[in-house]
Amino acid sequence: MEEERLQILRLVESGRVTPDQAAELMRAMSPARPAERAELSTTRDGYFLAADSAGEGPRWLRIRVTDPAGRSTADVQVPLSIVRVALRVGARWIPQLRALDPSWVMETLRMRAGRPVFTFKDASEGDRVVISVE
Repeated sequence: MEEERLQILRLVESGRVTPDQAAELMRAMSPARPAERAELSTTRDGYFLAADSAGEGPRWLRIRVTDPAGRSTADVQVPLSIVRVALRVGARWIPQLRALDPSWVMETLRMRAGRPVFTFKDASEGDRVVISVE
């Protein structure tokens, strides 16, 4: 994990990400207990910590892929904090993400907790992809 932190610091040094984005990335990488979760905000004078409203509710975005026989071929869980960071950082390089409000996306995902957010069935091979929030 130390190498990933160094890579993030190099991105800040090169100007590819802002210090705010780097802080979010580092916070998303470190496991935090709910009581320790915090949101980093910016003021003119610097940074301060405020309570994170994401402390309760769903915490994972789950992506499941099954073959036509129903056997699991992939099952990936991504922390919602990483999704939030990816939306904010990704918008810097992907113009389509700039149109999305990360707060709206995260709230929509939280409202879909326990239900599929996206389901897709590949017509050619029959694989099924289900994205849900847990």
